Amino acid sequence: MKVIIHWVRLFLLAALLTACAAGAGQRTADLLEKEHQVMSDEEIRAYYQSLSDQLARESRALRTSGNVGYGTGSFGVGATRGMADEAQVQALRERWNEVRQELRRRELMP
Repeated sequence: MKVIIHWVRLFLLAALLTACAAGAGQRTADLLEKEHQVMSDEEIRAYYQSLSDQLARESRALRTSGNVGYGTGSFGVGATRGMADEAQVQALRERWNEVRQELRRRELMP
């Protein structure tokens, strides 16, 4: 019984890690699709904060990326894809800088 519980926990952990990896990439894509030039002042401030948060998450994931997995013998489960790649982080950083410049142009940021 303990062995079954152990394998169920490992499977759930693997599923969670995989879901997190997929969700992070989708959040980045969603953020990069938005047009910040047409946003209101409040919208662009919230967007800038979202970009900052996602950039921090993706940068941290890139620094700590590696394969995560559990298994013995010929059977294993795990997330083998890093949550971020350099291209995503660079794209986020470029958009973050563009939005920062727009905030300054609107005199919403010193």
